[in-house]
Amino acid sequence: MRRYTIFGAGNDYYRASYKDISKVEGAVYQTEFLPSKSTLIRKIHTAHCLMPKKALPFRSIWYRHYFGEKYRVGDEYVFVFFHLWHPIYENGYLDYLRKTYPGCKCVLFLCDIACARKLDMEKQKKLFDHVMVFERNFAREHGIAHYPLVYSDFRHEVKLEDKDIDLLFVGWAKGRYKLLKEIYDRLTSEGVNCQFYLTKLDEEVPPESGIHTADWVPYPQYIALMKRAKCVLDIIPPNTDCSTLRMSESMAYSCKVLTNNTRIVYEDFYDPESISAYASPEEIDVEFVKKEYVLPERDEHVKKMGPRALIQYLDNILFEKGV
Repeated sequence: MRRYTIFGAGNDYYRASYKDISKVEGAVYQTEFLPSKSTLIRKIHTAHCLMPKKALPFRSIWYRHYFGEKYRVGDEYVFVFFHLWHPIYENGYLDYLRKTYPGCKCVLFLCDIACARKLDMEKQKKLFDHVMVFERNFAREHGIAHYPLVYSDFRHEVKLEDKDIDLLFVGWAKGRYKLLKEIYDRLTSEGVNCQFYLTKLDEEVPPESGIHTADWVPYPQYIALMKRAKCVLDIIPPNTDCSTLRMSESMAYSCKVLTNNTRIVYEDFYDPESISAYASPEEIDVEFVKKEYVLPERDEHVKKMGPRALIQYLDNILFEKGV
């Protein structure tokens, strides 16, 4: 049997992203460094392994606690790591896994570009059997594989009658208030029901602007808004070539997408009926946002972005192609 363990992150959006991993036989998603350990032991572990700038000795005493499954002769083991685990995997843990689970494969999946840029990629390529990242420019620059962000299927939770928001944006302002306000003003003037929720603002927003502001929007509240949205506004950072988490969420919750990612037309899931790209606010297709809403047919594409598709991809790369 082939057994996959994804050493991931515990953020709400990652838990949602990998929720369907439970439907894949032999695959688990682990968020804790030390599952089922006491708070005191976790604090000691943090002080020993996660806080020091330089690796302290005797870290190996923790290794058997990270993943305690007994080796089963004849089974194949794959361990997938997020960046979060780098203080552990960079200091001998991979050697321990390869010794304890002979023939195992170790994979690094970079889902955060800011974190990825802090890593020595040549070192990562030597440590792992396979390294992949969701952003294409970074993949090309470092000679690693591109793989899109994973997200599970939540379309069964969506009801057409609940879709009462024409256009939704929830996210950090990141110096984009002027752009967002321009989009908001243009579309509301055309009768579009826009609901914008901005956090981490670096400037004052007049109460009469119509835009909601908050220090933080909890993920469950954000998802509740997604379920009500007919269309979601997606804004990618400059000089990036990737589909964002917001794009994946939109597909998982049956929303149309209005995006400034003009390269989206080259994605295999692109559908002009449910995705519209713009280069500037003036180019936004207002009629696309206003047209009668129907739940998009996305069975094939939603399956391609799910955890099962990730496992199938790794099966092919690691075993059928013989990495």
